[in-house]
Amino acid sequence: MKEKILISAVIVLLVIQSVTIVVLVDNQSKLDDLLISGAEYRSRLLSLHAADTMYFRLLYLNVAGKSMRLPVIISGSDYMDFRDKVRQNFTTRYDLIDYKQFITPNDRVITDIRDRIRSSFPSDLDYAEAVLDLVHQIYYYSPSSGNWYMKYPVETLAEGSGLCAHLSVLAVSLLKSANIDAVLIIYLNPEAGQPGHMNVGIHLDSDPFLGAQFVERAGEKYYIAETTNSMFTANNDFSWDNSWRVGQMPSFLYGWGMMTIEV
Repeated sequence: MKEKILISAVIVLLVIQSVTIVVLVDNQSKLDDLLISGAEYRSRLLSLHAADTMYFRLLYLNVAGKSMRLPVIISGSDYMDFRDKVRQNFTTRYDLIDYKQFITPNDRVITDIRDRIRSSFPSDLDYAEAVLDLVHQIYYYSPSSGNWYMKYPVETLAEGSGLCAHLSVLAVSLLKSANIDAVLIIYLNPEAGQPGHMNVGIHLDSDPFLGAQFVERAGEKYYIAETTNSMFTANNDFSWDNSWRVGQMPSFLYGWGMMTIEV
């Protein structure tokens, strides 16, 4: 009886990891084949993903009247390399997380995206605006509870969704990859027990526009950049005009406590 329960538990675990794993499990009939070691399981899973899975996303960037199509392809092995890493659950205080470990400016997926964006938008401001356009096209969701964890940029790109922290870490990775200094900005909700928020601050040589909003750190201006999107109208029609730009802070954040995190 215990053996049957154990087999069932392993099969469920494998099925939720990948649809392709079902074929592997169906071909196994012995308990010792199902109860593979953690290292062997990861090796098989990586092999399957590398051979059979590619994550594709087509993004559109629109800056200063210039448009660009940006196809993003992520291999299963690249995704699993990050997905397999241990990370801290956010049931602890989100402002105490070590975010720096999730910033990956030198990852090959990030550098490839950087090079293609830079070729079309060479100025720092235009590049920063293009990065915002990119993260705005990733579905933003807000968790119903504190049971969530930090993700690496490649995970967010492959999965096509993320929390404000995930989108902000992706944006900072792309900015730092292009040698644009950026910080994470944490907003502390004035209502006790309510979730906070995160976006980014971008250092530029001049104001992106008159009256642009910024935070100061070490005597330098970091212009606020909201990484969650507002590109959809009340009728769910796509509109570039409604998306946040560098130097704009959502009005709902007025009056919240703020802290910057250097990463």
